[in-house]
Amino acid sequence: MRAFLFLLVVIAGVSFLSPEASAQNRATYRGGSIGRSLVVTPTVLRNATGSQTINIGTSLSINLGFYRTRACSKNATPTTGDINYFFSDCVNLGTGGGNKTVNVTQAMVNRGGFVVVVHDAQFGQTLRLAQWIPLVAPDIVLSESSITVAEGSADVTYTVKLNVRPTGNVKVRVQRGGLSFVLRSGTSNVLNQDLVFTQSDWNNAKTVTVRALDDNNVAGESTNITHTTVNADTADEYDSASETLTVTVTDDDGEMVVSRSGALALTEGSSGTYNVKLKGQPASGQVVVIRVSSGDGNVVKVNAGGGTAATFKDLTFTNSNWNTNQAVTLVAQHDDDAADPSSVTITHAVIDASTTANEFDDAADVTFAVNVSDDDGGIVVSQSATLTVAEGNSGTYNVKLDGQPASGQVVVVRVSSGDDGAVKVNKTGGTAGASQDLTFTNSDWNTNQVVTLTGEQDDDTDNESVTITHTVVDASTTANEFDDASDVTFTAAVTDDESVEVRVSATSLTVTEATGSGRTATFTVRLGSKPTADVVIGVSGDDASEGSVSPSQLTFTQSDWSQTQTVTVTAVDDDVDDGNVDWDVTLASPTSTDTDYSGLSSRTVDVSTTDDDTKGVTVSAATSGVTVTEAAGAGRSTTYTVVLDSEPTGNVTVTPSSGSTNVAEVTTARADNTLVFTANNWDTTQDVTVTGVDNAVDESSDLTTTISHAVAGATGSDYASGVTADSVTVTLTDNDTKSVIISKSSETINESGA
Repeated sequence: MRAFLFLLVVIAGVSFLSPEASAQNRATYRGGSIGRSLVVTPTVLRNATGSQTINIGTSLSINLGFYRTRACSKNATPTTGDINYFFSDCVNLGTGGGNKTVNVTQAMVNRGGFVVVVHDAQFGQTLRLAQWIPLVAPDIVLSESSITVAEGSADVTYTVKLNVRPTGNVKVRVQRGGLSFVLRSGTSNVLNQDLVFTQSDWNNAKTVTVRALDDNNVAGESTNITHTTVNADTADEYDSASETLTVTVTDDDGEMVVSRSGALALTEGSSGTYNVKLKGQPASGQVVVIRVSSGDGNVVKVNAGGGTAATFKDLTFTNSNWNTNQAVTLVAQHDDDAADPSSVTITHAVIDASTTANEFDDAADVTFAVNVSDDDGGIVVSQSATLTVAEGNSGTYNVKLDGQPASGQVVVVRVSSGDDGAVKVNKTGGTAGASQDLTFTNSDWNTNQVVTLTGEQDDDTDNESVTITHTVVDASTTANEFDDASDVTFTAAVTDDESVEVRVSATSLTVTEATGSGRTATFTVRLGSKPTADVVIGVSGDDASEGSVSPSQLTFTQSDWSQTQTVTVTAVDDDVDDGNVDWDVTLASPTSTDTDYSGLSSRTVDVSTTDDDTKGVTVSAATSGVTVTEAAGAGRSTTYTVVLDSEPTGNVTVTPSSGSTNVAEVTTARADNTLVFTANNWDTTQDVTVTGVDNAVDESSDLTTTISHAVAGATGSDYASGVTADSVTVTLTDNDTKSVIISKSSETINESGA
């Protein structure tokens, strides 16, 4: 920026003002009315000789045609009132206002400007006004001579304008001189930028924005931005104009990057992790060692890379891992007292003695605070999730302190139920109620005390949810550090054992046809909840041939709904081999004006009757056999009996048959020699007669034969197949003896044969 000489001369009440003195360079006057002034534009002209145009204007309310205008280059010391002497080196511009042509001389240029004077041309110069018009070389004006931009920081701006009104457009090229920064054009980075000034906005400042480029090296840079006119697009008088701005780029490398900046809150026994790396890359073969240290290792310890937490840990970075995060873990140490420790400062500092990358020696320490909250002075409850108990049942959990009261002090923890009608609280040796107080001392603070929650019995069908609260009773607690202990709560869920239902003790039963204790079986029935009216349930079996049910109806009232009523099932003993039979006892859908119960479905109990009958044929002589004789008489014939083992479902015919009719013959009471059994006579024995056959042969031994029994049941009946009968062995005693019978015992014979 060039400096200009602005001259102020005051004589006889006339002031020559510099441009800085007045925005319009107005001069005072002598004579006339106060407040009038001379206005000449432009207020600054180019530093060039020859014809230049100015415009004469004034706020005078008189005809400028009476006033003469002069351009004066001489500025000699005047004599008071000697206006002619003062303006002796003047050029007459004529009368009136408007555009005037001034022939700028070298003398004016040498003086740095000239004076425009207006005075009375007819009436003795009663009005004199003057204005200084400086002459300057056209140039570029910068708002700053130098700027500093930092990597990773905000953009920096400065402005550019012209110093004098050009004769045409002026294009100023803004060009960066280094690689460590860029110019900004809107949202884009550019290497150069053109600013165009016109005759109307030459004096309006245009903003240039500079942004530093972030790199990995640790060196800063000093460079510049040049501002030169583009001659092809610029008024001639500005062809040689140029200005340079010095730019200093401050590097943000050579530092450490810690991912945490604000304070870290930890609770005793807990830990927090963050990361550390370098901002810039050390040279190959060089290392940077950063020590992370705790201001109080008794409160917070440091760990990194595994191992044991300690008061400090060193992190080593190289040319290859400088940009890799190394995790640091801070561990809040646990104690037994209930006081919060002091805040601890964690410091990250480059260890110069161990660091070979010298550019990191001046890296600023990075610190932050760790605020440790004591985990003592509180209540420890072993139960956190919901504790579920059924009505009439109980559940237990433990309570203790997490910090030790001072000697002689006590802490009283009250355990209370949000609804003791649903859940009652008890402790060892206590009586269940709405709450229990647990007292802890310096010696038993860490010993569990057992709390028992009992679900209370009621008649409704609702499950209940009750909040169990554990709070320090300040009035009874002398260890003040526990006064602010947070309440500990959890939910006790009571599962109701009432429901709108018919409860049946058994789903299945077994009875037997055989006489004895197994002939009957029982089950019980009750309601699941108290009804609003009597509930009547019919009881019936679906197969009377297999069993009976008693009673046939159950009635439950509001007073006995929870009492069980017994249903007895008795097996029916039949004589048919029908196998084990399954049948059902049905509890009918209840009838009641209680709409909850009247809509319930029926219930069934499966019953199995064990059969004690087995189909078969019993032959009395099957084992012993029979003996008959050939001899006539009582021994010639004998009988045995046949009977069925069970009642048949159809007629059964048993046909006995002799294996040898030469030994024995078989007959029955029926003409067809068969035995016929029905459902009416199945258990009545029928005789089979065996008769020995007499022959004249003297057998060497008794003869035997077998009588078989063919069983035929009516088609579709239970005896139709699969039934056999035992055979009977018959022994025939022989009554013949072999001998020679001589009809005469003696005879006389004559010799003569007569």
